[in-house]
Amino acid sequence: MAKKNPKDTYSEIDQVVDNEAFVECIREGFKEVEDPRSPGSAYEFASLLVIILCAIIAGANAITHIHEYAEMKISLFQRLLGIDRAPSYSVFWWLLTRLNPHQLQNAFIGWIQSLPSDVKEQIIAIDGKRLKGASQKEPVHLVAAWETGRGVLLGQVKTAEKSNEITAIPELLKTIDIKGATITIDAAGCQTDIVDDIRRQDGNYLIALKGNQGTLHGEAENFFAQAAEAGYEEAECVVATGVEKGHGRIEERKVVVTNQLDWLDDTTRNKNLSK
Repeated sequence: MAKKNPKDTYSEIDQVVDNEAFVECIREGFKEVEDPRSPGSAYEFASLLVIILCAIIAGANAITHIHEYAEMKISLFQRLLGIDRAPSYSVFWWLLTRLNPHQLQNAFIGWIQSLPSDVKEQIIAIDGKRLKGASQKEPVHLVAAWETGRGVLLGQVKTAEKSNEITAIPELLKTIDIKGATITIDAAGCQTDIVDDIRRQDGNYLIALKGNQGTLHGEAENFFAQAAEAGYEEAECVVATGVEKGHGRIEERKVVVTNQLDWLDDTTRNKNLSK
């Protein structure tokens, strides 16, 4: 869509052109996804994909949520897609249970990566979650990458056990464009091989450090304890504080950052953590 000067009037004609461009963008980006429905279905395939994508971006993670979103935003989709009423739950259920999941995921990832770089969120969170409703005998874990600004799913990898996240994260990183982005991962991702993969793809990283990295964790804990006693400025640390209110409580947060890493005993093993 063309960029407009903020002072320019956004006319109805501009809206129509942008609406058509957006729908065409979806139609082109998902052209490799096969429509499992019979010819002559009531709703255009691209229109249903637009509704599904908008719902997912808004946080929907179940078919019922997608249907509820379509009904709630029906005035938007009437203008955008020219439909008279929101598709029923059964329309979404029938389509989503028969779509090829690999085709849909690959098309979705490709569509996201095709967006102009200036509209992409540059912070990507990688997180592992247990699939709700999965069998207790054979639990399923998903490792997913999200754009934090809009909550857009960029890709995901299924792994049988939570411990396999270490091998799943590099596999996931191969499927998305992380150049210039900052990747955030919990302590499960604190591995030199994962850091190497991020750096090879020209990405940045922010990774949690816990007891699973015993020696490194102990050295870091000892350094910041001594820095607090000596004074953060003397220890070449920068401190940022903030106060947030939410969920009925007030939280005060303090972040202490340092580029001084001479205290690391094994700089070879932790070469990427010291850059």
